[in-house]
Amino acid sequence: AVSQALLPCPALCEPQKQASYSADASRTDEALVERVRSDGQAAEKSTSRCRTRQRRSDAQPRRTPAAMASFEAEAWDVSTDSPKRELVADAAAAEALVASLPATCRAIKLSNKSYAAPAAKALAATLAKLRGLEDVDVSDVIAGRPEDEALEVLSVLSQALATAAGGGDAAAATHTALDVSDNALGQKGLDALAPLFAGRAPLKVLKTCNNGMSAAAAAQLKDLLGDATSLETFHYFNNMSGDGGAEAVAKIVEASPKLVDVRFSGTRAGRPGSLVFAKALKPRSLLRRVDLVDNTFGAEGGAALGAWLPGGGGP
Repeated sequence: AVSQALLPCPALCEPQKQASYSADASRTDEALVERVRSDGQAAEKSTSRCRTRQRRSDAQPRRTPAAMASFEAEAWDVSTDSPKRELVADAAAAEALVASLPATCRAIKLSNKSYAAPAAKALAATLAKLRGLEDVDVSDVIAGRPEDEALEVLSVLSQALATAAGGGDAAAATHTALDVSDNALGQKGLDALAPLFAGRAPLKVLKTCNNGMSAAAAAQLKDLLGDATSLETFHYFNNMSGDGGAEAVAKIVEASPKLVDVRFSGTRAGRPGSLVFAKALKPRSLLRRVDLVDNTFGAEGGAALGAWLPGGGGP
């Protein structure tokens, strides 16, 4: 009997459990209500922000399809609509080529055509009206033209493109990229292209490949660029300018502390010129891509290159 009196009474315990459950449920309901209220406030704030962004978006002018096409067409290549390699002989043919040229053009490529003087003059009339030109590619534009006509074409095109890059003033040109490759340039050719080297904005990209440049032409190129350049990319390939050309190009490298990409290959440089060029690379610590194919460095040049390469005592 005593032991039974000490046992908990189920009838007395059950109301206590029910009260406990009721209190827990009440607290749970209160928490749930508070969470719903908080979520509702967050949702209202989010909706308000969305409406604000939508009003701002609606207040801004929408681009029409024509405006979108114009915005996206900042780079223009003459070969896109006319891929055929051909002679462009007259004004009418030249004007047809640039019929799709957008006014917003920032980069232009006139390659893969050979322009006669009348065609070049017609092109120039259109090109000079562009504004904000930054990237100029006049590679391979005089193939098969007699020397006098070729020089005239280069002169006419370079003047017009410099004018476009200078906002109407060739002397104020601000283009930063230039490709004059595949034009069999000599010193006269560089003279014809001088307006494209004389702008106010220093070039960051210069490509003069497969131009058959002599040592004298390489020295002239160095003079055009000056004692200090902002070049980041410099390609000088297949010019066969020998040791003299290698020495001139080495001076360009020495004057270009920002270089990251250099191509100096197929130059027919012997051991003396190659060694000078190898030594010019040593302080160029930013270089990431270097092409030195078809040069004669020898053991001494190899040692100079080894000192420049990572892990060899260089950068």
